[in-house]
Amino acid sequence: MVSPSGGVFSHPAPARRWRITNAQRLYSAVLLVSAATLILEIALTRVFAVAQGYHFAFLSVSLALLGFGVSGTVLALAGRRLGLAQAASPAPGSLTQQRPRETRPLGCPRFLAACPLLFSLFTLGSYLGTNYLPFDSYRIAWEPVQWAYFALYYALLSLPFLFSGLFVGFLLASRPLAVGPLYGSNMAGSALGSLLSVLLLPALGAPGEIALASVFGLVAGALLTNDRRASLALVVCTLVAFALLVAASPGWLDVQLSPYRGLSQALRYPGARVTFAGWSQLGRIDVLESGGIRAFPGLSLGYAGALPPQLGLLTDGDNLTPLTKAAATRPELLQALPQALAYRLLPSPNVLLIEPHGNADALLARSFGARSITVLEGDDLVANLISRRYADYLGGTYSPPGTRLLVADARGYLARGEERFDLVEIALGDSFRPITAGASTLSENYLYTAEAFRAYYDHLAPGGLLLVTRWLQTPPSEDLRCWLLAVGAVERAGGEPARQLVAYRSWSTVSILAARSPFTTEQIALLKTGLSELSFDAVYYPGVRPEETNRYNVLPALDHYDLFARALGPGGEASYSSYGYDVTPPKDDRPFFYHFFRWEQTGAVLAQLGTTWQPFGGGGYLLTLGLLVLVTGLSAVLMLVPLLPRRRGEGKVILGARPLCYFALLGAGYLLVEIPLVQRAVLLLGHPTRAFAATLLALLLFSGLGSLVAARRVHPSLICAAVALAAATYPGLLSLLSTNLLGLEATLRFAAFVLALAPLGFAMGIPFPRGLSALGSRQAALTPWAWAVNGFTSVASSVGAALLALGMGFSAVVWLGAVAYALAALAATGLGGRAASAPR
Repeated sequence: MVSPSGGVFSHPAPARRWRITNAQRLYSAVLLVSAATLILEIALTRVFAVAQGYHFAFLSVSLALLGFGVSGTVLALAGRRLGLAQAASPAPGSLTQQRPRETRPLGCPRFLAACPLLFSLFTLGSYLGTNYLPFDSYRIAWEPVQWAYFALYYALLSLPFLFSGLFVGFLLASRPLAVGPLYGSNMAGSALGSLLSVLLLPALGAPGEIALASVFGLVAGALLTNDRRASLALVVCTLVAFALLVAASPGWLDVQLSPYRGLSQALRYPGARVTFAGWSQLGRIDVLESGGIRAFPGLSLGYAGALPPQLGLLTDGDNLTPLTKAAATRPELLQALPQALAYRLLPSPNVLLIEPHGNADALLARSFGARSITVLEGDDLVANLISRRYADYLGGTYSPPGTRLLVADARGYLARGEERFDLVEIALGDSFRPITAGASTLSENYLYTAEAFRAYYDHLAPGGLLLVTRWLQTPPSEDLRCWLLAVGAVERAGGEPARQLVAYRSWSTVSILAARSPFTTEQIALLKTGLSELSFDAVYYPGVRPEETNRYNVLPALDHYDLFARALGPGGEASYSSYGYDVTPPKDDRPFFYHFFRWEQTGAVLAQLGTTWQPFGGGGYLLTLGLLVLVTGLSAVLMLVPLLPRRRGEGKVILGARPLCYFALLGAGYLLVEIPLVQRAVLLLGHPTRAFAATLLALLLFSGLGSLVAARRVHPSLICAAVALAAATYPGLLSLLSTNLLGLEATLRFAAFVLALAPLGFAMGIPFPRGLSALGSRQAALTPWAWAVNGFTSVASSVGAALLALGMGFSAVVWLGAVAYALAALAATGLGGRAASAPR
């Protein structure tokens, strides 16, 4: 247009509109799906812990890895039908050929765009399906149908991981030149998910986090939709639905417990009801009101008075701890408890109570005139409940001057303090569990290790006592193991166990006293008087006679006296090598207090299977071993399926021995390093949930960063050798960290642990994408199969690592992982030396 003056009208340039590029959309979708996958995986650990027990929590890892493995098999078998061939050789203008700043339609296969949506659908659908499936691990020995339910349970929960694996695996197989950035986005999203899972658990709970994972999947699917308006509408509707779901908190979304869990059993009592239910970072907490709660473990049978009302506090649906109504509690009742004998020997003591959860131990200390009481509670929600919400019911147990309630894990508190106590009591905070069940065999417990008992003993004032009360087991097991721990603590301090240890039993408990100095004649006299008055039986004290050890609560034999006395003889701990149970004192490197299994028990366990009323038929350990055999066999079959001949024209995957070994060893090595690091981190971070999240955050985040350099000219064999060397040093490094950082605040410990794993995680992130890139440039058809091989070997090693740690300890399992990486370095020699250059 020409102006009257002869000039040209110039229209103003339109405002530049910000648009997300295709690459940004794709990498954002990968990040969201990966974050959702980790949120789901960690949330399922809490669901399993509540519904079936902690021993099932590790299944979430194998579920995720099985889904990834199956996705590789599907891509290897049906990749062409799903559009993999077209994506790997894209037409001009498609996603893989577009420049980074282009914003034209995404052009990805429909199957790929559908994967996040299917992940979202099956995340919520599979959870709800299994939540109401009548699978019950406690009945698996008696009802063969439970095995079918278990298979369906396992298969349903692996479906969301299948579609997550198909999404990521499809992209890795179709973009061999961009494996590094894609794998980096996958790892970064996984790290984000592990962090969010811990931060959001108190607000959302495990069911809410599963719903959030479903939301992330829908948003990722929306990002891959070409219709921008439909995509935006889907995101808005999803977020609104999620907000309404969280606000409504419908009952159908709650975790359904096994009928044999403690909470389920307690709710069967007429009039029983839950007065509080909530989630903390450590798990689910319930408070139960019931007229049937009467819990005073070991109370003298000579007490004939009234019992006060009690509430029940349960963690993860089990381990009922009584909250006693203080106003109705008589001093005579408290003084008839087994713990009362320790106070008879100590006038006005300075007391440390370790994780009592309830208030009976604090009431007992106050009734004997303790001059100060320090209570350590590891869960902030539990601390809030007993000090505030139910403070009036508990009579303000934790509010008087001289009483401190601290939210701290015991090992960390003792590591940072030099205070000495007259009495250190490890409270009986868990429910009775038959040892032959093996239900808690996989659970780490750092309160009952040789290093822990050494810390307790070192914090005793001159003349002080360490008090431990455990459940009476026949034949002796957990009580005998505690005795050996006490013997070791006294010996390491240069004491005389035969003169500084006492043990006695009630009808249901065994109490052990370890003195800082030898018991005096007056103290032994006071002890004998108390035993007689309360009708408790001596197990051991200096000068005890065998006939004194089975007077009131009569047992068929003197097993407790004989076995406890044997520990003080010349053979010591070694004299139990032929005992029916493994009662070796746990250490921080092998902290399985409830693991008593010996292979010699196998015949007896199998003979009793289905004939005795024990959870899992008495074979909790064997059940886990059976799962290992099952997943290993299933993985092997599915891994080799793509190698079989197929219909004419489709061909088969050509077997490559070195690629097979390389990716199999990477899968095994990664999990053999990761799983024991998670378990070892429980000591430093205070709880399995925090340890799981911190380890995954560190390894996955820095593995993602490592994958970004995978396209550089680094030979896979060199980096695998470097990983092997680094992994071999980490057991010693973590031991050093535990020694020097345990006294720091929890947040600082978390940060220090994550940073400590950074170099290892960075190195571990390079071999897999580097191998895929090298393989894709030479034999692209093998890429999906490599994804499958890596996933399936990870499945077996995730279960195997947990079992190996029971017998070998964490350090040995990490060293096995280092060996796997060293062997992978040898197998990598046939993959090619240089990675192809990534597109610019």
